[in-house]
Amino acid sequence: MTDELLRETAHKIGCCAGELSAEGRTVDLLLTLFVPEDEVAFCLFAAGSPASVAQVCRQAEIPFHRIAEAIESAATGRCVENGDAMDPLDQPHLKGENHMKAVYKILAIVVAAQVVLQSMAMVYAVAGQGKWVLEGGVLDAAVIESRAFVFPEVLGYAVHGMVGTMIIPLTALILLISSFFTKVPGAVKWAALVLLLVAAQVTLGFLGHDIPALGALHGFNALLLFSAAIYAARLARNGVASQTADPDARLAPRT
Repeated sequence: MTDELLRETAHKIGCCAGELSAEGRTVDLLLTLFVPEDEVAFCLFAAGSPASVAQVCRQAEIPFHRIAEAIESAATGRCVENGDAMDPLDQPHLKGENHMKAVYKILAIVVAAQVVLQSMAMVYAVAGQGKWVLEGGVLDAAVIESRAFVFPEVLGYAVHGMVGTMIIPLTALILLISSFFTKVPGAVKWAALVLLLVAAQVTLGFLGHDIPALGALHGFNALLLFSAAIYAARLARNGVASQTADPDARLAPRT
């Protein structure tokens, strides 16, 4: 086995592990070793179960002899820097990656929460408008163009407009920027999809004033945006979990 083949094998296993983690089953390839003298390769995983590791290997079409559970000793695998013991998982670059994954997850959740806030604000405003009309209020072009707070719930329209045209797009843009530093498979793709759906949402919202039928698409697109943001958050959550997995859950298949 050459170095190039070993790298290709590790890449294939890593991709399959990322796909499985995206489904909610944490699997992360930590290390790949090849012993030329014995013609044996070892892969070290952080995973929730042997079945998950076996599934990754099968998907990657990597034959394996067995999967053995490994227990990490607190005194093993530590390096000493300036006289202080330091866990390899606590090295600065790994900490930085985990911090960016946490930022990515939080931003994705914030986008989803803002979509919910948008829906609540709109229903609040429409309900208040209906109550105001039933009580004798008259809604015409003059009232709409005046932008006056003729009933208290009109605040919902203002919140809907401000959050939808300013805050959500800015949050989605920051999410996309952070995705390049998370090192999570699929993070950039889903962040880009979230930003694309946000752009579509804003466009449909403005066009809906002239073409009411687009209002229905505006609501449907909001559901797509919410779903994409939640999925992006799950990607990051799985990525953080794989880095901080319990040492007792690390499994090493021998191939």
